[in-house]
Amino acid sequence: MNLLLNGNKSKQEKYILRVLVILVLFLTAILDSFSGSEIRFDLVYVIPILLSATINRRFGTSVAIFSALLAISVDLYLHRFHSNRIYYIWDLISRGTIFTIIVLLRSNLIDSRQKESELARTDPLTGAMNLRAFKEQLEIEIYRASRYCYPLTIAYIDIDNFKTINDTLGHNEGNRVLCAVVTAIDKHSRKSDVVARLGGDEFAILLPVTDREDSHTVINSIQGHMMDEVRKNRWDVTFSIGVLTCLEIPADGNKMIETADTLMYMVKQQGKNSINYALYNPNFPYKS
Repeated sequence: MNLLLNGNKSKQEKYILRVLVILVLFLTAILDSFSGSEIRFDLVYVIPILLSATINRRFGTSVAIFSALLAISVDLYLHRFHSNRIYYIWDLISRGTIFTIIVLLRSNLIDSRQKESELARTDPLTGAMNLRAFKEQLEIEIYRASRYCYPLTIAYIDIDNFKTINDTLGHNEGNRVLCAVVTAIDKHSRKSDVVARLGGDEFAILLPVTDREDSHTVINSIQGHMMDEVRKNRWDVTFSIGVLTCLEIPADGNKMIETADTLMYMVKQQGKNSINYALYNPNFPYKS
């Protein structure tokens, strides 16, 4: 069922679905040819057409046109309905049009659902993941890290003195800061890393398959590029960052977020503008 309803399919899933569509289409045409001259199978042809529309609009349109051609071929074979074959041209055009409209309606519905799903998981200002989506992704990575025994790191970032930007330069400038931070992180993080805005001026980065040494390299680089961005725009802000690396993976993603948050607040208490790295210890909130 997920194969048919989910728009984000792998290449293998799309190949399987294409084969299924073609098989169902030809099976429909075979059944149509044995149904006799008085029974129309137009509604049955809609089944493979709807399936094809879940792959993409182009493939769906091709199937719609081919379905119309198959249906007309069966009509001609059975000498169905028309004494003059010129009327079959009208049937071909009308069926092709109706089948194509069905594909367009179905594919537009799928696109709308995908956009709604993306909006529900995305921070509308910065385009980063929101807290809900980040927690879902974190649970997935916790499962993978536990199963395949690889380390997992989370970084919690807070923008120091961000309130001053809003108070002195206005909220529009503050929004520019937030967007610039996400852009800097996106540009200089790895494809496997996940960036989220947790709320306000707080962000998180999830780094799969990342041990403590690698986390130093990645986060130090990201901090440097974020600072380059704020200096370029003359924004008087810095970044307090807590980084938690888990060699033993906790079962609860919220605990990872809370511990990384605690590490970040330690930086705040000690003067801001620094990074606090720690290894996860199941017996303590953090290990320095």
